[in-house]
Amino acid sequence: MKRDATNAVFVSRQTAAERLEISVDTFDTWVRTGFLPTAHIDRGQIIRWHWPSIEMKLLGHPDVLQPNSAPETSKLAKMSGQGERLTHEAAEVKRRYEAARAQWERDVPTQSLTKRERDSLGQLRHFRVGELVRYDSIKGLGIGTAERLALRGFIEVKRHVHDHNRLIGWILTKRGREAAAALTPDSPTPVR
Repeated sequence: MKRDATNAVFVSRQTAAERLEISVDTFDTWVRTGFLPTAHIDRGQIIRWHWPSIEMKLLGHPDVLQPNSAPETSKLAKMSGQGERLTHEAAEVKRRYEAARAQWERDVPTQSLTKRERDSLGQLRHFRVGELVRYDSIKGLGIGTAERLALRGFIEVKRHVHDHNRLIGWILTKRGREAAAALTPDSPTPVR
């Protein structure tokens, strides 16, 4: 069943490109150059853009949904009388996202390890505790899996000093080493 994406608040890059009537490559270029905002949701394979933020950015809004700042209203929104509503909606979306993120962070340590987490720990056990492992050295260890492992205290995620969005690698912790050692290929019960 195909969903109707015409009213979706969060859209994929394909949907965003279609709505803007541009190619996906052009969309990627616009995001990379800052002409459009970056993805608001980036959870591994699930990457979504906040469509109202894209619209506001294209209308000339200077700081669309930047962290820790409520967006100002654009000229068009002020003229149409929707400025306060747009600002309130953006703040509400941000508040809900932050609440959901906080709940997710509380829930992860209580859940069983996923297959990717187990596979990644299996590969990480070949490294020493405290050793920096390049981000592309572990197959299947993307940022979503890394965040889960970090919330469990199994790894530390190392990011570039000047560009926090750029990953450098992972560092296995003592607790991660112990969890990796507890994993066996025939183990039916995942480590918690």
